Amino acid sequence: LIQGGETSKLSPRARTILSAWSSFDDPMTVLLSIYALYFFIPQNGTGDLLGSILPFFIGLGQNLLFALATYFIYKYIKKNFTASIILLIACFIAAVAFQWMLGIAIIGLFLRPEIKKLPLIISGAFYIAVLLLGFLLVNGVFWLQGLALGVGAIIAQIIVGLLLTRDLPRDERLYLAFAQQNGITAMILALFFERDLSSTVGIVAPAIIFINLGYYFFNSTFFKKATNQI
Repeated sequence: LIQGGETSKLSPRARTILSAWSSFDDPMTVLLSIYALYFFIPQNGTGDLLGSILPFFIGLGQNLLFALATYFIYKYIKKNFTASIILLIACFIAAVAFQWMLGIAIIGLFLRPEIKKLPLIISGAFYIAVLLLGFLLVNGVFWLQGLALGVGAIIAQIIVGLLLTRDLPRDERLYLAFAQQNGITAMILALFFERDLSSTVGIVAPAIIFINLGYYFFNSTFFKKATNQI
């Protein structure tokens, strides 16, 4: 998270906060984003409130049952690495087939087998997402809206980061407050939302650029100041 492997200079408490944050960040982002999309996009229909809300609760129930069933299976086989990998693959297939995004986000909180080649897999998924994102940029790139979104994300990170680290040293609070990065999760969500919001990719793509530029600028600045003080 910190440029140049600077996490090694964080205190044990700061690393614990960072670890917990990174564990919950992506699943909760997926969870809140998808269900916010449902509530804020007008639904087609005759105006029947029950008819428009019922599918939401049915989908919610399916996702929760999916996650609960996976949890019980995982508790039974968690010491078996091969079985855990098979379960993880099966969960991904089911989540894609039935669009159980909430379910797979919850499952990601506990089903985390240690995969040695995971960084390579994530890198591959990242480049695939970049390629797909590029295909959808033919509708235009909205730089100003992307800048606004990026600045908003950085400000939100600063506020939350400072609130969660009130008792930490000043340098560690600043490191964590300016640790906002966006990558594969933001890309996948943009691709998912593009179906209902045709300008999503054109806004999210430049926002990712601005957010990561801000991350490298702020962290390199703090790193240089910290180095000069040593």
